[in-house]
Amino acid sequence: MLSIKVLKAGSASYFTSLSRYYFRPRKPGPGGPGFDDDDSDPFYPGWDGGFNPLDLIGEGAGTWQGRGAWRLGLMGTIEKPDYERVMAGLHPETKRPLVLNADSPNRTQGFDLAFSPPKSFDVLWTLASDEERRQLDDA
Repeated sequence: MLSIKVLKAGSASYFTSLSRYYFRPRKPGPGGPGFDDDDSDPFYPGWDGGFNPLDLIGEGAGTWQGRGAWRLGLMGTIEKPDYERVMAGLHPETKRPLVLNADSPNRTQGFDLAFSPPKSFDVLWTLASDEERRQLDDA
């Protein structure tokens, strides 16, 4: 199944806030490393907001790709200020408008496409044996 969501103004800050949440350092607690036992203060005191996705096992930093990024001088790891400006339709360095409706609250910034199996497949897979799961994965 394909789900399509229109990304409007604020989507860039939403995605960067998710990155900050998932890549934040965690305080040690009773559950061992990575356990955060204080939901009211999820970040280390004095934490500067920086994170390095390369520190996470299995996660790599997002990188700029394609001719459009190259023409804007965007290369290497995606940085939050550049990402938010481009999503707002602004040049990442000069902040000049790249589109007619740059920085407009009604601007469509893009589309989020997510592929997922139907719920009935999820239920079937959850109840299946290991062998049946392998067969379902191969289907």
